[in-house]
Formats: sequence, structure tokens, C-alpha cells
Amino acid sequence: MKNLRYILLSAVALVTLAGCDKWIDNAKTPSNSLTYDDLRRPGMMASVKGKILTDGALTANVKTLAGQASSAAFMALGAMTDELTPTKVPNALVYKALSDDNASSAGGEADGVFNSLQNLRARAEELLAIEASTEDDGSAGYEIVRAYARHTGHLYAGYAYKLLADCFSSNPSAAGEVPVNGKNLTHEALYAEAITHLQAAVREADAEVLRGMGGAFNRDLAVGSAEALLCKLYMSRGQYTEASAHLDAALGEKATMQIVYNVNGSPNGLYSTLGETARDVEVDADIVNSLRNDAERKAVPTATNKEGNRYLTNLQRHSPLTITDGAEMLLIRAELIVRGVRTGDALATVNRVITPYDAASALTTQPSLSDIDHLRRVYLFLRGERTLDYRRGLVDSAKQQTWQSRRLKWMPLPENETGKTND
Repeated sequence: MKNLRYILLSAVALVTLAGCDKWIDNAKTPSNSLTYDDLRRPGMMASVKGKILTDGALTANVKTLAGQASSAAFMALGAMTDELTPTKVPNALVYKALSDDNASSAGGEADGVFNSLQNLRARAEELLAIEASTEDDGSAGYEIVRAYARHTGHLYAGYAYKLLADCFSSNPSAAGEVPVNGKNLTHEALYAEAITHLQAAVREADAEVLRGMGGAFNRDLAVGSAEALLCKLYMSRGQYTEASAHLDAALGEKATMQIVYNVNGSPNGLYSTLGETARDVEVDADIVNSLRNDAERKAVPTATNKEGNRYLTNLQRHSPLTITDGAEMLLIRAELIVRGVRTGDALATVNRVITPYDAASALTTQPSLSDIDHLRRVYLFLRGERTLDYRRGLVDSAKQQTWQSRRLKWMPLPENETGKTND
């Protein structure tokens, strides 16, 4: 059965963005480019022809940035744990600095990751602002376009706020603050913003105007994606009862929230860094050595390139980038059963994740939390979850001690974002 997915269209670069949060939020439109009034046209958000709903440049651009932010965050978080390790002669120093526990604000190693996340947040919120100010130009499906833009803006703004809290802190050893558009927000405030946006994304996806589009708008996928992000958010914070409340409405077993790349466009950022040409970072030998059976080796398939670096063989130039999927929801369900938060058969649940790779690799006894830790490490490899699992204490005691001894448990802010709010 085909995975359900968000289709990423080729994006138009509307605004040149650079530098810190302040410039991202106050980006200027070049004089030879589109005006703000041009951006307010409904067609810049989406278009409707019969029962076909197509992304406009603004929504497509937000999804493009979601792919860039995801790959940047997943790679950087992976380098902080036992997922990735720097190569012997890296060009980019971000992964080495994070892996070696010596990244700093002054060094600026993680600045690119910060900018990617802030860029996604600012453009998603900009989409919401433009939608609120747009005017009916007589184009077909005006209210449908607006509702779809609101859903998209809220979904990815919520995702961006979650990533900012997951990745950065003014105190990299503990939960601190992150500057956002002129204010320093605590992690609590960032997650609250994420929750507010994601709840709004659910409401917009469930609106009657979009339901009327039938198959042109996949309501279950849209709602399920937002609910899955809410479920992940609460799991990462150890709020298991709250996570459980969102699980049943989250993505189904075969559903995937992912960015699909146009073959004529930019490549998947994970491929660019960890594909066959991997140069700066490689798959950590520890996870390769931990793979226990054929299913796990298929889930994390590696080979060595001509430079001697371990890369992921299932990454292609335009491979889709998965943000979350039904398999992750099954692993969450199994963990909640093991923790006694939900009832059910944890063994049967985890085997629904394992057996699509190899039926003979199915578990035969009920999983423990240690088993859940291992399965999440393998089947959610390079999605940023490993770092979050360390923070909530899921990882086994020996590795947990190593994690606790690290100085960097979040990435440091760029130097020009420390010790102040933005003007």
C-alpha cells in the first residue's frame, strides 16, 4: 500500500534570508521582486481547479523550508548522540564540535541549524499573516485556499517551535531560553506555542470547507500529522498521559508525514550529508554493531564509500524525508502499554513495525522499556528522537551516564543571540 504523504512542489525563492533571527523576521522584499500586495493574492497560497488543490509558491516554500530545517536538526541532534560520528577529515565542523562536546556560541558551529529553524518558523507565521490579510480576487475556491493556508501555516509553525525547543538553549546544559522575534522564550513557552499552532492545524483540517474537497485534501493525513506531532511533543517531555490522548487521532499505520522532493529541485538534505558522498559525518559504528537481525539491518542499511566513511544506502538524492509516520506511532503505543498508560498487546504492536522488514525477525516475548529504547533507536534512526530519548531518561543506564556527563545537551545559540533580546 502506498504511503500517504504531503507532496512537496518546487518552491519559488521569494525573499533572500540570512543571518540572525532579527533579519529572518524582518526580511525585505528586493525591489525587483514581488511586492507584498503580490504575495497577498490567493494564488500565492494555493489554487483550486475542480477537485484539484495545488500548492502556491508560499505554501510550497514553507514545505521546502520544513525539509531543510528537518535535515539540519536531525543531523545535528544525531551528532550529539551515538547515531553519528564525525569523519577523520571533515570540512564542516558542526558535527565534530557537537560530537566532541565543544560547540560554543563564539564558535558558531550550530548557527546554520538555528537559522534554518528560525527561517521555517518565520515563513510559516508569515503565511498565516498573509492569509489573514488576503482579499477575494474572484479566483476559484477562495475560502478553500484560505483554510488550506491556515492549516499549512499552523502545522509548520508548530513544528518549527517544537524543533527550536528540541534543539537550542541559552544554557546548553539545561532547558533555557531561545530568542524568537524580539523575545526570549523559555522552553515551556516554545512548547506552548507549538501546541497552540498544532491544535489550530487540527481545527483547520477538520473544517467543513476542506472536507468538501474530498480526495483532493486528505483530512485524515492532515489531522493525523498534527496529532502525531503533538503526541511526539508530549512523549519527549515524559508527559505520557497527554501523549496518549493524541495517539488515536494520530497517523495511521501506513501513513507518513514527509517532504517529497521534486526530481528537478534541490536534493534531500540528509542525502547531501549522509548519502554515498558522505564526507563530514558518518553512521556511528556503535549503532551498526548493535543491529541484531535482518529487519534491523534493513532499517539502517549502511556501506562504506571510497573515502572509508559509513553512509546510509537507502538515501537517494531525492528520497522523501520523513518527519513522522505510523511506525513511530506504533512504537509510542507499545511504550505506553509497557508503562501501563494504555492497555493492549505491546508484543503484537512492535512486531507490526518489525515484520514489514523481515517476518523472521519478530520478537517472541513482551518488550521491556530497554527493548523499546533499542527499537526506537533503530526504527526511528536519524529523526532527532535519540537525543530526546536521552533527555527523558529512556536510554539504558551506562549510555545515560555518558549523556549526563556531557556539557552540551542542547545546541548553543549563535553568539549574536546570547544575553539579549532582539531589537
